[in-house]
Amino acid sequence: MTATLAEVLLWVAQDLEERHAYQYAGAIRVAARQLTELEKCAPARGACEQCGARLDQKPLGRPRRFCSDRCRKRAGNATLHRSQTKESAA
Repeated sequence: MTATLAEVLLWVAQDLEERHAYQYAGAIRVAARQLTELEKCAPARGACEQCGARLDQKPLGRPRRFCSDRCRKRAGNATLHRSQTKESAA
């Protein structure tokens, strides 16, 4: 899906260049590049958000996000650290 969106963004950028709106075309090309890079970094569906290990999902209930308590706690600590860093920078 994101590959299709990136292709559409590149098409729009090309159209803008043809209309001499170069500053907008460049920004759209950058957005398309970032979109494809985000897709590469995103964890696979059915994989642990922390380590990327395969998850066996049960048919009922909330889908699992982490493979173990260790990964869940590491993810929570990383989120806490990021929020504390943002507060100290502000």
